[in-house]
Amino acid sequence: AGNAVALLAIDGNTNGNFHDGSVTHTLGGNNWWMVNLQVTSVIRDVKIYNRIDCGAVCMTWLNQFVVEVLDYDMHVVSSLTYNDTAGAI
Repeated sequence: AGNAVALLAIDGNTNGNFHDGSVTHTLGGNNWWMVNLQVTSVIRDVKIYNRIDCGAVCMTWLNQFVVEVLDYDMHVVSSLTYNDTAGAI
């Protein structure tokens, strides 16, 4: 949405203030996001940071989501569902 392009989700900037240009944003609905690592990689952890610039309202936006790790052939090899509001996971 707006200038909050998906690339901002993997730029290494964990500042959770939308107005600092550091977060991505969707317009709601059944949204999804995927990153292709381009090479076979060992994934030890996935960190997800939520927006912090709008208090409790923002904290409810990132909830009930699934993180999936796929292999080269796009088969799910790991899946974890988060049902609670996320800060940093």
